[in-house]
Amino acid sequence: PKSDAIATIQSAHQMLMDLAAKDFGTDAKGVPLPKVTCRIGIHTGRVISGVVGSKKPQFALFGDTVNTAARMQSTGKEGHVHCSDSTYN
Repeated sequence: PKSDAIATIQSAHQMLMDLAAKDFGTDAKGVPLPKVTCRIGIHTGRVISGVVGSKKPQFALFGDTVNTAARMQSTGKEGHVHCSDSTYN
């Protein structure tokens, strides 16, 4: 539903705001540590999920939806939430 997309975008935006406001302190010599930046991509669609691995099982998502969100994130501007048309509409 539309409300889920709005909640997801609002959560992503809040994460960006929290990162921007965080003071990461200084290193051992007293030099301020750099800020952490983030890019977020949100896309809506079908995925396949499952547990992979036998020694260290991990839950994973697969599919074009995941790939699209990853491309949006990797090519987007730092400090922004990038939202696809399928999520926006």
